[in-house]
Amino acid sequence: MLTLSPIYARYVAQAVNRAALSEEALFAGTGITSKSLRECSEIELDAFNRLLENGQALLGTDLGLLIGSQANLMTLGEVGVAVAAAPTLREGLQATATFSRLHAAQIHAVLVSTPQGLSLRMNFVEPMGDVERLHAESGALLLQSYAAMISGQRVNTVEYRFHFSRPDYYCRYATFFDGPVSFDWAQSSVEIPTQALDAPSPYYQPELWRQSQLRLQGALREFSIHSRETYTHHVRAFFRSSALPLPQLTQVAAQLAVSERSLNRHLNHESSSFRELRHGVMKEWAEYYLGETSTSVDAIAATLGYQEPSNFRRAFKRWTGQTPGEFRRLRRKDSDV
Repeated sequence: MLTLSPIYARYVAQAVNRAALSEEALFAGTGITSKSLRECSEIELDAFNRLLENGQALLGTDLGLLIGSQANLMTLGEVGVAVAAAPTLREGLQATATFSRLHAAQIHAVLVSTPQGLSLRMNFVEPMGDVERLHAESGALLLQSYAAMISGQRVNTVEYRFHFSRPDYYCRYATFFDGPVSFDWAQSSVEIPTQALDAPSPYYQPELWRQSQLRLQGALREFSIHSRETYTHHVRAFFRSSALPLPQLTQVAAQLAVSERSLNRHLNHESSSFRELRHGVMKEWAEYYLGETSTSVDAIAATLGYQEPSNFRRAFKRWTGQTPGEFRRLRRKDSDV
């Protein structure tokens, strides 16, 4: 059964109280009371979604914006502590993607590195109907708050893309979002440009960052026993959210709060390897640059971290059975058909 932190639900209850509206109507059909909400450490997702539906009926259709405007990193509990202490925005977002399901079971945050920066995509575990919009809005505003905290100012270069159609309260978005907003995408995402990602965070606390990761990794190991998630999944996801050239074993093991030896042992147990996963993502990047850009093969090799272009050419031939030049010619030929 999916559960999540009750903090957002408490925000809704506070808003209902401030507006002098009916708590009985808010909790109808949820199995929750005001007392149990104050005292519980987690709440079932079905109950939370019902509470959101009730709250929306009481407070209005822009409830997701109201919740998101109240959110901060502490909403994420222990994950938020780690994220706040991260060295950069990128590393904080990587920690969010790795550990967020310990807190927000309804959304899997997926990070994908792009030539423009980083795309944080919201994958919903199951269809949620209209309340999915509320989750997407509040999650996007939480990320906006984090980016502003790191930079020390409002960030108007971050783009917010939502999978739903433009709502009838669209005029309210300008009050809440600092960057451009668009609708009717295949999935909801937040697009963060490169220049916002890697500047040092003024809130970086090395020891707190390390200790938080250790605690979260222990919790994630327990979680993974039941969810069947693997180290292969986390390493691949970390590579796909990293800037080029891709990190080495030392960096990835540190991000996952395990020793290099332990990480290799876990991957071997899963019939995988660090080298295989790293080369798989490098192959994806190489195919993108060869197929979608006019960047020279030598420049692509350098971007991927190869000191000698000949080594990249041999590696690409091993990955695909084609030379980079052959791959590019065939891809262009296909696109001309």
